[in-house]
Amino acid sequence: MAVLSNIFLFLLLLPYLSPYPVNSDIQPLFVLISIFLLVLKIYQKGKIKFNRTDFIFLIISLFSILFISLEDTPILKKQLGLLVAFLIYYTYKEYYKYFHIDTVYFALMTLVFGAIFQYIFPEIFGSFFENFINHIRYSPEQGRGLTSLTPEPAFFAASLMVISFILSTEKMKKIEPIGRYYFFQFIIIFFLLMTKSFVSIIFLVFILFHLFNIKKSLFIIITIFA
Repeated sequence: MAVLSNIFLFLLLLPYLSPYPVNSDIQPLFVLISIFLLVLKIYQKGKIKFNRTDFIFLIISLFSILFISLEDTPILKKQLGLLVAFLIYYTYKEYYKYFHIDTVYFALMTLVFGAIFQYIFPEIFGSFFENFINHIRYSPEQGRGLTSLTPEPAFFAASLMVISFILSTEKMKKIEPIGRYYFFQFIIIFFLLMTKSFVSIIFLVFILFHLFNIKKSLFIIITIFA
C-alpha cells in the first residue's frame, strides 16, 4: 500500500508526464492510480466514509457536470475537472499517512534534473521529452524561461510551489532536519527565477514571506528585481 501511495504522490507532483501522452497538458496516470486506490479501499473495508467537507465537495463536483453540460459544446475536460479534483483530494487525504518525504524530494530533484538538462541541451531535451510531454512551450530566444518536465514555464513554477507548500507543512518540518529543509527551499527559489514567468514572482513572494519575516522578504525581493 505504501509503495502504490507514493507512486501516486510522485505522479501527482509530476502530472504532465506519461509514456503515452494524451491530447492534454495534464496526463491521467495519477488519476487512474487514484481511482484504483479508492476501489482498493472499498474492497478492503467494504465502504468509504465522507465527512461534511468531503460530502459538500462531492455534491458540488457532481452538480458541476450537469451545469457545464448545458453548454452548446460541452468539453469533457471541463465537465469532469471538479470531479477529478475531488478524487485527488480524497485520495490524498485518505492515504496521506503512507506518504514519505523522500518521494517529495525525489519529485523535486527530478524536476531540477529536467531543468538543468533543458538548459544545457535544449534540442536533445526537446526531441526526447516530446515523447512524454504533450507539448513543450520552451522558447529561450523569445525570453521564455525553463519548463523542465512540464509544458510551459508557469506550470513548472506551479509545480515548484506545490512542492514548497508540502515541505512547509507542520508534519514535514517536524520530521526533517531544518538545514535540509532550507537547502531545498532555496533550490526551489532559484528555479522559480529560472522560469521567468509572472506567476513565479507571486510564488516567490509567498515562499520568502514564509521563510523570513516580512521586512527581510521585501528587501530580498527589491534586491532581486531592482
